Amino acid sequence: MKELGLWLLSWVYLGFYRTWAGLYRLGLKQGYQAKVPVISVGNLSLGGTGKTPLVDWLLGFLLSQGLRPGLVTRGYGRSQRTEEVLVLQGTQNQYGPQDSGDEPWTLHLAHPEVPIAVHAKRDLAAQALEGQVDLLVMDDGFQHWRLRRDLDLVLLDGMAGVKENRLLPWGRLREPLSALKRVQALLITRSNWGDPKGVERWAAPYLSPGCPVFYFGYQPKFWRPLSGGAKLEARGLKGKRVFAFCGIGKPEGFLKALEELEVQVVGFTALQDHQAYSEGLALRLSSEAKALGAELLLCTQKDAVKLSHLSPVLGPAGFLEMELEVPPDWTLFLCTFLRPLRPQPETTDPKR
Repeated sequence: MKELGLWLLSWVYLGFYRTWAGLYRLGLKQGYQAKVPVISVGNLSLGGTGKTPLVDWLLGFLLSQGLRPGLVTRGYGRSQRTEEVLVLQGTQNQYGPQDSGDEPWTLHLAHPEVPIAVHAKRDLAAQALEGQVDLLVMDDGFQHWRLRRDLDLVLLDGMAGVKENRLLPWGRLREPLSALKRVQALLITRSNWGDPKGVERWAAPYLSPGCPVFYFGYQPKFWRPLSGGAKLEARGLKGKRVFAFCGIGKPEGFLKALEELEVQVVGFTALQDHQAYSEGLALRLSSEAKALGAELLLCTQKDAVKLSHLSPVLGPAGFLEMELEVPPDWTLFLCTFLRPLRPQPETTDPKR
């Protein structure tokens, strides 16, 4: 009976979706055209596809090409939302992860020179930054019609296989599979831990002809103590008795990384996505770890940005840093898109 109810609600959801999308397609509502190009990185389903590591890599790559990128993001998990656009930039500011959300704060720490505008309405965030950047990256933007984009990238989870084929709330899809027709490049993530070819075959009938598909892998390369200090080789965790916990969209990837490192996972707690951490919760996790004889508590980088002040409560604790494995043809695709934006060297007129 519950399944039937969820199935019926998914049809109601589909009706609302088609009405909203139709308003933009018919021109009855207009998305904002930013003054600079916009790259959207989004999902077809709910979170957990490895979007943050991809955005992290993308910002770093754009900087390496001599460009000035900016990031616009909603900021999931913020303690409170305001009408003003919150902008993160530089090493000195009065904000924290509770103000921006854990993912924007993680990206801010990785790229403090990149301006990050946080607001539920990404068009307003874009207007706050477009005068100081060469292009914008829109985080989680595939369903955000208020801001037009020049390149639509969508991520599918290689570990999920073809299970994600039901609309909300019956399943995890935000849009019908037919929405993949809008995609200009499909990125299959965590391909080293799943069946990327199976996912590609599943998605292929819905893609536009010639839409490129890229496979990305994720590897646990380093870990850092939560109390601070240099990063350490992740393979050094092999054999350690670890109590793991995380508040992310799909904890399966974190567990797979620990399995690959051959750590002894003596206990594991999966918390809700964008979990807010309190002293009480930290004490509970620490007590559970001690009771199970764990040598170390281990979490994800997304969790760690909200836990540094609770390090004394947790005891010996650290977090994994994942490294994105990027296919060469993806870099070539991106360079082709970026070519008109790159700073051109000054040339001397030979007639002068």
